[in-house]
Amino acid sequence: MSCRFPRAVLSLLCLVLAAPAIASPDATLAELPLEALLDLPVSGASRLGTRRSDSPASVTVIDRQQIEALGLRRLSDVLRLVRGIDISSDGSYSYAAVRGMSSAGDYNTRVLLLIDGNRVNDNVFDQAMLGTEFVLDLSQVERVEFIAGPGSAVYGANALFGVINVVTRASGASGVRGGLRLSHGAAVDTWVSLDTALAGGHLALGASLQHDRGEAVQEAWFGTGQAEGTARLARQSWSARWETTGWRMNLMSSRRSQGTPAGPDIVFGDTRARFVDSTLLVDVERRLVLDERLDGLVRAFAGRYRFLGDYPIDYPPVTLNRDYADGDWWGLEGRLLWSPTASHRVVVGAELQRQQRQWQYNADVQPAPLLYLDDLQRGWRWGVYVDDQWSPADDWTLHAGVRLDRELGRAHTSPRLALVWRAAPEWTWRWQHGRAFREPNAYERRYHGDGPGSWQLNPALHGEQVRADEIGIDWSRGAWRAAAAAYRNQADGLTVLHYDPATERYQVRNLGALGTQGIEAEVEALSGADRYRLQLGLNRTLRSTQWPGALTYPQRLLGAQAQWQLGERSLLAVDALARSRRGDAAGHLLLHARLSLRSEDRQWQLALGVRNLANRRWYDPGPDAVRQPLVRGEARQFWLEWSWEPSR
Repeated sequence: MSCRFPRAVLSLLCLVLAAPAIASPDATLAELPLEALLDLPVSGASRLGTRRSDSPASVTVIDRQQIEALGLRRLSDVLRLVRGIDISSDGSYSYAAVRGMSSAGDYNTRVLLLIDGNRVNDNVFDQAMLGTEFVLDLSQVERVEFIAGPGSAVYGANALFGVINVVTRASGASGVRGGLRLSHGAAVDTWVSLDTALAGGHLALGASLQHDRGEAVQEAWFGTGQAEGTARLARQSWSARWETTGWRMNLMSSRRSQGTPAGPDIVFGDTRARFVDSTLLVDVERRLVLDERLDGLVRAFAGRYRFLGDYPIDYPPVTLNRDYADGDWWGLEGRLLWSPTASHRVVVGAELQRQQRQWQYNADVQPAPLLYLDDLQRGWRWGVYVDDQWSPADDWTLHAGVRLDRELGRAHTSPRLALVWRAAPEWTWRWQHGRAFREPNAYERRYHGDGPGSWQLNPALHGEQVRADEIGIDWSRGAWRAAAAAYRNQADGLTVLHYDPATERYQVRNLGALGTQGIEAEVEALSGADRYRLQLGLNRTLRSTQWPGALTYPQRLLGAQAQWQLGERSLLAVDALARSRRGDAAGHLLLHARLSLRSEDRQWQLALGVRNLANRRWYDPGPDAVRQPLVRGEARQFWLEWSWEPSR
């Protein structure tokens, strides 16, 4: 499909979304939790916590009501609603390109993923897992925060272009809730959770199971026929949280097996091709009240990530090649929150993480075993930081922070300075400057092999640095909220996966300076029980060196969502996404919709949804601009869902 990004699309969507809200500007505002909906609290922008309008950075919050209304079941689909983020997929993993920055071979290493403010990127790939490989089920999530810009001053490595903070649901009334979704093609997705009192505290348990045989795949680059059943998916996850006064304990686990029907060197349609990801996370947290102005927190954590990849390769003869990656880590964290006055708060903290195991293995297993890689690494990373929030006057707040990290024998200093001015009750201005860093991960530094299609080591590989400036403005009045930001990023040494056709080998390399600049805006409105959102992003890449990923980020992004209450018990939600060309992938417009009906007692609901309503033929940029430039996107899919929640 060839599709430009016409101005008429922008105008039409703006009018469709704005008209209903203008018709009845504040019909039932007294009944709506406006502060909760339009000025949500955010906990990922700093260790201090603040409301979105007072945050030192641009923040987008997608809450549970929006997630449920649109029927979203993947974290990547939630992030697609965020201004400045472009989500793509290669059929196995989901990737987030932020503010003009995207790169082949990058497993979301330049965004930091948090759950309840705690790092969950693994220690082999530094991967932020955003698709079906994400460790939690979305039914356990209260809201998703995206904090744009560098966050290393608060969280250390990987927070180059943004921080994703997934906030889990708070302990509520005892009971069981769950759901079942059936999609055409025999796909089944089910989830259940239990909240109950236990041992003087509160216990929350959750589990989910998903099975999908996948769409039939046809890839012009790898085969002329259709591959049936090669994109199969099997996923299960479970979680447990127990909390009482001052204590919280978490345990999360997931396993996913995902078929991969096509790829460079993979025999097209071979059902043995697959990826298997398993994650285990555990932490124990103790909160302390030391006196009326001083609070403390101590946390111990551990994690494990396992990866297995099977690749049927046509050498010939057809050979089954197998990848393993094994990551284990544990660590300690402590911080003190001091509030000398009502207008001044300071956090001082330290983190220590032991890279207990970073093992990578690659070998042929059929028809004859042959070892290529068996590499085991260990190490330490630590950081100390201070985050200061001071309001010298009622309408001014200064945010200042700095963090010192040491990793791979190198030290990094990451400062951040932000100024927030509440010019009027409806208007808030902010300015932010910050720096962030990332050292090459174990995969980039140590993965290699022999023969065509393999990786070469790069002894000269070094870390990445980003400097960023942003000016933002927030406005809110009654049932309306609007926000806009202008930004400029300057990156140095970003890594990219380079393919050399002459040697048929890959190598991770550092690039020189690269800059991006752009403007983002969003509007939210409430009208009675109806809700509307519109987000726009315009971006331009300033290249001083060749950047293969520069053209795979859309220069124009437009998203729109609307929810209409149809009677007392039914809700219609519509989601639209329009984006301009991304490399070889033409621009397109996608529409999704969901219609739900609640029972009279509001404890269960039935929903019918459809993705890609117009059944557009569309593509994402492929993982390899030379050998796989495009990956076909999802075709139209209908689904039926039944869910229940006694506390609705």
